[in-house]
Amino acid sequence: DTSSARGHLEPLGAITVEQIDARRGEFEQAGLKALRENKIGAVLLAGGQGTRLGFDKPKGCFNVGVTRDLYIFECLINNMLDTVRLCGSFFPLYIMTSEINHDDTVKFFEEHSYFGYDKSRVSFFKQEMAPSVDFNGKILLQDKGRISLSPNGNGGWFSSLSKAGYLDQLKAQGVEWLSLFSVDNVLQRVNDPAFVGATLLSGTPCGAKVIRKNSPEEKIGVMCLENGKPSIVEYYEITEDMTDLKDFNFFICMDSYAPADPDAVYGETYFSIGEFELWFELKYPEKADFASEAQFRKFMDDLTAYVYKMLVAARDGNVEYLKKECNMNSLVDYLIIDQIMGERDHKAKSFNMYFTTTSDNPDINNKLTFGPIWDYDWALYTPYTDLPNDYYEIGDEYAFSNVYFKGVANSEELMEIVKERYNEIFAPGLEELIVHLKEVEDGMKESLSLNHQRWYPYYTGITDKNVKFLNDYLAHRLEFLNEKWKIK
Repeated sequence: DTSSARGHLEPLGAITVEQIDARRGEFEQAGLKALRENKIGAVLLAGGQGTRLGFDKPKGCFNVGVTRDLYIFECLINNMLDTVRLCGSFFPLYIMTSEINHDDTVKFFEEHSYFGYDKSRVSFFKQEMAPSVDFNGKILLQDKGRISLSPNGNGGWFSSLSKAGYLDQLKAQGVEWLSLFSVDNVLQRVNDPAFVGATLLSGTPCGAKVIRKNSPEEKIGVMCLENGKPSIVEYYEITEDMTDLKDFNFFICMDSYAPADPDAVYGETYFSIGEFELWFELKYPEKADFASEAQFRKFMDDLTAYVYKMLVAARDGNVEYLKKECNMNSLVDYLIIDQIMGERDHKAKSFNMYFTTTSDNPDINNKLTFGPIWDYDWALYTPYTDLPNDYYEIGDEYAFSNVYFKGVANSEELMEIVKERYNEIFAPGLEELIVHLKEVEDGMKESLSLNHQRWYPYYTGITDKNVKFLNDYLAHRLEFLNEKWKIK
C-alpha cells in the first residue's frame, strides 16, 4: 500500500477475461434477464466539444467514417442496438450535454432519426456548470462582475441527472442500475449482457470494465482503492513506489521435502528457484481456484519471478528494497526466534511467507510477510523419548540458516532492528516464560497432542524430563543471546 496527497491507495481486485469466459453463459443470462425486465438504463456523457479534433461541434457529431459517413454518436447507438437485438427491447438512454452543445446535440439526433433507436426511450439533460479557476485556485471572471463558468466534469453526471428530474422517472420505470459511458470510445459494448450479469452476480454496488496495463510503467491511468473506495489514479499521479503495487495473494513454504510428497506436482503444488537450490510449496491459492490453465500459468510465472527477485535482494544485501517490499518486523521476529531455538532447520524447510492485498493492517498489506512460525510451539518439548534429539543440544549455536536471515545478519542497519525487538519483546518474554514454564505445561501437552502426533508417532507425552530440558535450553539461549544482543 502507499499514501499520497490523495489518500491511502491500494490495488483493486478484478475478474479476468479467463474467468469471464468460464462463466460467460451464466453472466449473459443474468444480464439479459435484467435488461428484459427494464432494470438497466444507460447514461452517455457527451458534454464536450470536438475542439481537439479540430471540430467546432459536439464531439459525438464528428465523422469518423473512411468510405462512408459514420458519426461517433452513430457508432455508439449501433453498439447499443446489438444489445437491443439480443434482449428484444430498448433500454432507457440518458444523454448528458452541456450549455454549449445541448441544442446542437438534440438537433443532430433529430436529423438522423436517432440512428434507429426508439426516440421515446431517449432523454437529454444538461451538465451543471461550475466556476472556472486558475492553477492557484483563483476564480476567473468572464466579464467584469461576471464569473466564468465551465462544465463541472463527468463526475457531476449524477447531480445533473437528479436536478433534471430524471431520478423519479427512473424509479417509476423500475430501473435499478445505470451503465455509464463516455462519448470518446466508439468500440465500447454498451450494456454488454455478460458485463451487466457479472456485475449483478458479484454482489458489489458497481462494476467497471478495464484493460490490463502492458507493464507497470505504461503511462495510463488505473482503477484502485482510495481509502477503501474505488477510485481512479491518472498516470501522472502514479509515483515510483505505487508502480509495482499488485493484486497478488499467496502463501508459500520454503521446503526441501516438497517434491517428496506423493501428491506433489511440479509447477502446480511446488516450484523451485534453481539458482538458489530452493524448493517452495504452494499452500495458497490452489490450481482449482483459477478459471483456466493459462491464468494459473501466468500466476505461477509471476510468483516465481517475484520470489526470485526477493531472494536476489536478500542475497545482494539490497536493504532499501527489502525494507520497501517486506514486513521487516515479521522477518526480524522469525530470525530472533530461530536464534532462540538454535534451529539449523530453516535453510530449506518450514520457512513460511505470504503476500496479501486485502489486509487492513498497513504493515502487512502489499508486503512480503514471514510466518506464521507454527513449528516452534512444539519443537523444544524434547527429548520426546529417551533417544537423543536430532536437532537440539544445549550450546552456542549462532548460524543464519537461509538467504533471508543472512541478508539481515549482513546489514548493520537491520541488525539494529533485531537488537531493538529482542530487547523490547523477546528477552522479557523469554524470561517470563522460563519462570512460569511449569505453569504452561498443560498447554504444551495439548499443542503437541493435537498437532504433532502425525509427525512423531512414537510420542508418549510430556514428562518432567521434557520440561527440565526446555527450561535449561531456553535459559542457556537467553544468556547466550543477551551477550550478543542485549542493549547495555
